[in-house]
Amino acid sequence: MNQPSNQSPAFDTALWWRRAEHASLGTSDLPLGWDGQMHAATRGVQMLDRDLAPQALARLVQVPPPSELHPALALLQARFELRWGQPDSARAALKQLATTADAATRARAWHSLGVLHIQRDKPALGELALVEALRLAEVSPSRNWILGGLGQAAMWQGAWTEARYLYHQSSRNKQSDGDTLGIAITLGNVALLELGLGNAQAAVQACQQALSQPGLPALTRLRLQTLLLQGLLDSETGAEQAAMLAADQLAATAALCGSTPHHLKGFAALARARAQSEATARETLLAQAEVNFSAPAERALVHYWRARLSPGTAGATLAEDTRSLLANVPGPCEAELLTELLLAQRATGQRCTPHAGPPAARRPRGAARGQPAVGRTGRPRVPAA
Repeated sequence: MNQPSNQSPAFDTALWWRRAEHASLGTSDLPLGWDGQMHAATRGVQMLDRDLAPQALARLVQVPPPSELHPALALLQARFELRWGQPDSARAALKQLATTADAATRARAWHSLGVLHIQRDKPALGELALVEALRLAEVSPSRNWILGGLGQAAMWQGAWTEARYLYHQSSRNKQSDGDTLGIAITLGNVALLELGLGNAQAAVQACQQALSQPGLPALTRLRLQTLLLQGLLDSETGAEQAAMLAADQLAATAALCGSTPHHLKGFAALARARAQSEATARETLLAQAEVNFSAPAERALVHYWRARLSPGTAGATLAEDTRSLLANVPGPCEAELLTELLLAQRATGQRCTPHAGPPAARRPRGAARGQPAVGRTGRPRVPAA
């Protein structure tokens, strides 16, 4: 394969990105030299491969790409950090790349910034970043992934109809590209939306369809199986045996995801705790969730579910723990609102029955739609949707 010259003034970075992204969708052999390592890093980041991506990035230190691709290499490193729980480190690099890199790399940097904003419960900022990404992006798999991100931003702002439309467009385009991972991610987002709207059976069906896609990474399967278990737990009747089986399958997948903490592993542990009837085993799972969560708002969810699943938990202790964890979190968050609701229901003797499973979500500020708040069962999948 002919490789671009290091001295070529006409190096087409957008073309390189398109080639690398299309290659990441399959299992074909990669090019040799630096180009192969850049492709491997792209595939590893895309497929959540904890071994392939860092190995390729390390080799690129010894065999660097041409200078025109140095911003692309920096973006791959930032995306790896973002996917594996180092958002603060990734954020500085993404902000710089979004303003200084070539147009194709800027588009992808804005995409990742949009994902980061959505992760941090700032969907309006995420939408702005994703719109800029879409404006800059050429026709490529990235455009489909950006559309999926815009669907997430719409969903967290209460724009259910718009979210459904964007998910449909993204899924259709991914189908044309043969992007089975992308299709599974989008179906997972559809399941997330259906759970929040109380449509547990529709969520289960979306998860089952997603899990039928071949070659899914372990973390993607973990997220989908978490959503599936929550859909079964939220079903009205007759899903008890299916939920027990789903909990066992989720435990088996979690064991394949390694020991590195990850928020998706935390949400999986919360779902398994909800399905667990034995108190000691349930507490073990809640402790696992705490280990895998780093954000205070996520850790506060563990306190909420510990109290929710153990009615004897003292309300004063729950309120104090929640306030302490969220002291530096701006604005109301899911755990805070759920905790206040639980305490109010206990005070009035009502039964707490939120329909969306751990954790149900608040509506983000500024949402104007008069629909039920979306129940969030896990962070939006990043950054490939």
